[in-house]
Amino acid sequence: MHAHLIVWVITCLAQLFGASVPEPSTSTPATVVHQVRMPPVQIALGEATEIRIAFTIAAGYEVLTSPDDSVYLTRLEVAGATGITTGVASFTQGQEVMFPGTDYELQRHAHTLLVTLPIRIADTAHDGPYRLRGTLHCQTIDAIRCYPVTAIPFIVDIAIGPAECGCTPVSCSEV
Repeated sequence: MHAHLIVWVITCLAQLFGASVPEPSTSTPATVVHQVRMPPVQIALGEATEIRIAFTIAAGYEVLTSPDDSVYLTRLEVAGATGITTGVASFTQGQEVMFPGTDYELQRHAHTLLVTLPIRIADTAHDGPYRLRGTLHCQTIDAIRCYPVTAIPFIVDIAIGPAECGCTPVSCSEV
């Protein structure tokens, strides 16, 4: 068990510094991280809210994040949508980990990664359904190695109503 940890740490450090490491497994991050589809977020014109985007992580794998974005590992990229402005995404707190030989802290996420994304709907947007698309670029690891950063597409459905509709913003905090 201790030998696996040493191999894992050396492999991760080698990949972080650009070394090529042979692929020992047929699993890839694209097959182990998936978005959890949620009901549409309901919001009125001119309003702002935070939406939550949940991803499941297969057993035996973890996703690494950097709490202060000082290390590029996992990030959220959102495609533009007319009338919708997005803010900076944040990740839920993971288990803290620091690799030997580094001076920065990372966080490990197992089972679920929850992303919070602030959005604002313009007063001039059209009411009706919108589909916000994006990509989660994530660093996935298992017990013995780090995988290259992989792009996981996601979709969030948004139902925009007129300002006087009394819509209540809905999030997926039940995940």
